[in-house]
Amino acid sequence: MLLAITDTALSRAFDSGSLSRGRSYARQGMVVGFEINELDNAVEIVGSVAGNRAMPYSVTVFIEPTASTPRVTGDCSCPVGLDCKHAVALLVSVRDAESQVQPDPPAQAWRTDLDSLLGEFES
Repeated sequence: MLLAITDTALSRAFDSGSLSRGRSYARQGMVVGFEINELDNAVEIVGSVAGNRAMPYSVTVFIEPTASTPRVTGDCSCPVGLDCKHAVALLVSVRDAESQVQPDPPAQAWRTDLDSLLGEFES
């Protein structure tokens, strides 16, 4: 469901100002950390995003499937509170991090490599 964090989904969930500032925050590395929780029928992303105050803001974003574009809602401890730039920054950072994760090689590939190495020792 994290693949659902498309530019289209973001533009439907957030206003243009929040999108622009949130993307900028993500590029600047303002997202301090995050955790992804798979729920029954949604994904919850909890994170911390640096802002204008000393302590980072606490941000929670829910992604729920719908018939067309997933419903994305963001809750933040900042004064705006809902669907703010901090939520956008969190989503963009998660999407970027997830796109860089390399899938595990198929089991057969590591088994072939291991068999080859073990075969060298048996000779």
